[in-house]
Amino acid sequence: MENKEMLGLILNEVRGISTKVDGLDSKVDGLDSKVDGLDSKVEAIHRRVVKLEDDVRVLKSDSVRIENKLDKVDDRLIRVEDEVGSIVQRVGEIKQESVITNQRLESVHKRLTNLEDKTIEVKEVIKKMDKKFV
Repeated sequence: MENKEMLGLILNEVRGISTKVDGLDSKVDGLDSKVDGLDSKVEAIHRRVVKLEDDVRVLKSDSVRIENKLDKVDDRLIRVEDEVGSIVQRVGEIKQESVITNQRLESVHKRLTNLEDKTIEVKEVIKKMDKKFV
């Protein structure tokens, strides 16, 4: 082979390689662009993660606050239940006392009615006696 032919072959080979390098360079630019896009997405994800972590801290704080309130409500409920139990017991006692009082009132009423009846009888007897002596 002659030098010219050899040079032509080498030149063709260099041109082919140059075309391939240009193609690879274009692909690298495309990959670089995609990496930039992914980097932006990663930054956005990181910001979101930081925001979520902040939200979690707030939620934990709120949860602790709510738990404390629930503990207070639970304590109050226990006291209220005790008070309601006492009230129910006292109402039962009052009901029993009122039954006894009603029974006594009925007894007194019967006695008064009997006394009134006796008083009327006595008055009638007195009237009859008065008529006899007049």
